[in-house]
Amino acid sequence: MAHTARPFRVRAPIAVWAVAAVGLAVIGVGAQVILPSMFEIPGRGDGVGFSLISNELFSIAGVPVTNTLLSCWLATLLIVSLFLTARVFAAFGHLGLLTAIEVPIEAFWRFVQGLVGPKIATPLFTISGSAVLFILANAWIGSLPFYGPLYVTASDGTSVPLLRGAGSDINMSLALALSAGILVQFFGVYSLGLAYVERFFRVRLLLKGRMIAASAEFLAGIFELFLEMIRVLSFTFRLFGSLTAGEVLILAIGFIAPLAVVVPFYGLELLIGAVQAWIFGSLFAVFAAAAIGFESRDDDTPPGAIQ
Repeated sequence: MAHTARPFRVRAPIAVWAVAAVGLAVIGVGAQVILPSMFEIPGRGDGVGFSLISNELFSIAGVPVTNTLLSCWLATLLIVSLFLTARVFAAFGHLGLLTAIEVPIEAFWRFVQGLVGPKIATPLFTISGSAVLFILANAWIGSLPFYGPLYVTASDGTSVPLLRGAGSDINMSLALALSAGILVQFFGVYSLGLAYVERFFRVRLLLKGRMIAASAEFLAGIFELFLEMIRVLSFTFRLFGSLTAGEVLILAIGFIAPLAVVVPFYGLELLIGAVQAWIFGSLFAVFAAAAIGFESRDDDTPPGAIQ
């Protein structure tokens, strides 16, 4: 009986990797030939460096515009353009792009709805889903070849990168974390009113003169407030560290190895960006669900008990 050879499944990924490597090499060499001055990296002969501080390019009405802020604008523009393009294609009967966008969005919608129910699901999904898309877009466009090597002259006369991944700026991560922390508290107050505020300032027993139990309750509330602030720091450094580490890794390997070796790490960076965006949005939704699900306890409930 004739034996039919099974297809070698590794050929397709190898072919994609080879095409990507050759394509990036050709694009990089061509760009350096056409625009050599824009690809001159200051201090390249002495080594490679990475700055954690974003660089100011220009200012608008006294407000500084940095290369990471410019990257955020570009990411937002790409998100809007992608959705508009998908709607236009769908109007002409081409549903592939719209389906590819809707599948993960619907999965995240079901996740949020399962956490908080239909009443709060829509506003929470809108905010957390927007954060996921924003982080994902910034992480992915930060892996484009013209991020980093493309230098321009800033307002102060120094040569700085025109675009930098927004994830490498701790201010972006801190802004997202602070926004998430404030919105979690907003959802808690909106759903439970003063009962949610009592989670942090437990004074009912103190007003009734039960000093020993009231002291334990009050300290537990302060500890809850402290945990909320720690959560913001955790959000910030988790996102900042994950996205910045990938950028530093690609920069270092690209300095010591040929471009073809860097291509697999670009794939890893895309995966990390997607995972971190999903984790941020999921944790935001989970913390909001925990805030909404908090119920004020009776006076006789032991301090620190969880209902």
